[in-house]
Amino acid sequence: QIAKKFKSNIIVKKGKDAIDGKSIMGMMTLALAKGSQVTITAQGEDAEEALEELENFIKRVPKKEKQAR
Repeated sequence: QIAKKFKSNIIVKKGKDAIDGKSIMGMMTLALAKGSQVTITAQGEDAEEALEELENFIKRVPKKEKQAR
């Protein structure tokens, strides 16, 4: 939901898979789990702000929630 606030294109990559970061279904297909490494990129007029907010969100996720991902 955070990504949808921004006009920039947001891409989330896990391994060879890349999805639209604004797509809930796309995020589900990545099947993120504890320890998953992803790369998030943003391109557009508010890209820097988007990446900063997404990074802050990830840092705030409690450890138990991170494990569920």
